[in-house]
Amino acid sequence: MVSTTRLPVDTLEGVSVQDVTALISAYLAGARIQAGVCVIALTGGPCALTLSESAEEELDDLLQVAREHLGEPPVAGAARDRLDTPSSAAASALAHTLALPVRDGALATGSWQAILLLDAGGPARRAIDVTVVGE
Repeated sequence: MVSTTRLPVDTLEGVSVQDVTALISAYLAGARIQAGVCVIALTGGPCALTLSESAEEELDDLLQVAREHLGEPPVAGAARDRLDTPSSAAASALAHTLALPVRDGALATGSWQAILLLDAGGPARRAIDVTVVGE
C-alpha cells in the first residue's frame, strides 16, 4: 500500500527551526500503514530537514548553528541575486529528504528525536511531501 500527501507549513521570520513531527505523525496515523517506510521531502526554498533531539536546549543549539551557517535572509523587498541569499547555497548542502521506518503504525524514532524543519528564508509557506509505503 502507498499513501502520499503534501503538508503545508508556515515558517517563522528569518532563520528558524520548527518541529514538524506531530504534523507528519498525524498524517501517518490516518494512512493506516503498520510497517514500512515513510519518506519525507521538502519541495524548494532555502530549507532542510533533520532528525535531532527535540529538547529546548537542543533546538536552541541547532538554531544557533543554522544562523551561523545559513545566514539571515535579505530584507523584504531588497534586490536579489541569482540565488535568494547565500543561505540558498548553504541549504542546498543539507538534507531535503528523510526516510524513516514505520513500526506498529508510528514513526520508529528514538524517544527524544524529532523531525525538524530548518528554514533560512522565512516567513514562508513550505510544502512537505510525505510518502508512506508498507502494509
